[in-house]
Amino acid sequence: MKDQTLIMTQTPRPLSKQEAKSVDMQRRVCAATVSVLAEVGYERVSTKLISERGKMSRGALNYHFPTKNDLFVAAYEYVLAEWEKEWPFCELDAQGSLSTEALIDALWTELFSKSTYLAILELMLAARLDPDLGTRLRAALARWSKKRDRRTIQMMGLDPDDEMASKLLRLNLCMLRGICVNQFCADGTYAEEPLIEIWKDILAREMKTHFATPVETP
Repeated sequence: MKDQTLIMTQTPRPLSKQEAKSVDMQRRVCAATVSVLAEVGYERVSTKLISERGKMSRGALNYHFPTKNDLFVAAYEYVLAEWEKEWPFCELDAQGSLSTEALIDALWTELFSKSTYLAILELMLAARLDPDLGTRLRAALARWSKKRDRRTIQMMGLDPDDEMASKLLRLNLCMLRGICVNQFCADGTYAEEPLIEIWKDILAREMKTHFATPVETP
């Protein structure tokens, strides 16, 4: 199996021609896997569909990712790496500049409203009955979420070690995840955008209740 860490890391040295080719192939495979998962779901995904979507041979796919779980974990980590590049997570020095409204808008626009998140949901649900997949996905998520949470809380001008700040941030993610899933469960009576606006007001009030100097909504 090829070194899957190549796809997620930036090496301190230039990649060799072969390494660069390997990284490009891994990324193509992961992007194709995410696309197919979002379109047909976990139960119907196959290496045939992925290889067709990525315009590669099944042999090349299996060479880089010998098992389906290797492939799914790499695709999951690929999405997390892409999320880390998105605003506000890419802003390393923007201390205290992020409002609750801006945070919710960014998370909804860049994460939860995209088809990419459907692929993540498919993997999360599949992991419930697959202990190996679940363990590996949770390990990848733990690495990302710790970095994400600290960075976000700092950008909101709060103490990243404050337990209530962490709880409210997690609650925010749970609410947005629920609104995302709601579009597949509800009858269309409640559109997502009005629900998000209501949640913005609730979270802003909670922030004011628990913190003396919360970041004001612009």
